[in-house]
Amino acid sequence: MPWTATATNMEGTAQGTMSLPIVPERSLLFLIALLDGADDESQEED
Repeated sequence: MPWTATATNMEGTAQGTMSLPIVPERSLLFLIALLDGADDESQEED
């Protein structure tokens, strides 16, 4: 369950976990965007 990681954002763990099945695609896209951004920063620093 990879989406559980996004549940720990501002919404809070309990609320986020309950919202997981409601917004799976959105969480995925958000996670991908975050990972993509971090990857870009890493490459720039390197």
